[in-house]
Amino acid sequence: MLKDHVPVPLTEQIVGSRNQIIEVRHALMNSEARRANSNLRTDDLNDHLAVVLKPDGTRSDLYPANLNALFAYTPVLLRALLRDHGLQESPTREKNLNRFMAHIGITFQIVPVSANEEESALMP
Repeated sequence: MLKDHVPVPLTEQIVGSRNQIIEVRHALMNSEARRANSNLRTDDLNDHLAVVLKPDGTRSDLYPANLNALFAYTPVLLRALLRDHGLQESPTREKNLNRFMAHIGITFQIVPVSANEEESALMP
């Protein structure tokens, strides 16, 4: 058999090379998704988000369809999404949103508004 004539290190190299090819494909897919997402602007909140894969190369079950869906996530769901993608969690929702948005290629950020600023903004 061929297996008897091929040294083990060579077969291990083949497996390693295949794994590297898979990793490069995932990196390329993520790069293309981030590029597509970088074109989204604040008036494109309902546009489809290109999927950035998790570190294991799979799509997160929690991945939002669009930015409006992401903005509707509860803090608990948002933290679970960050964990799915291997991202560090923050105590504030805005920082978690910004971290995930930056991870998927969104070029703008959410600016937290304090209650006092909201009240003064609403006052004539």
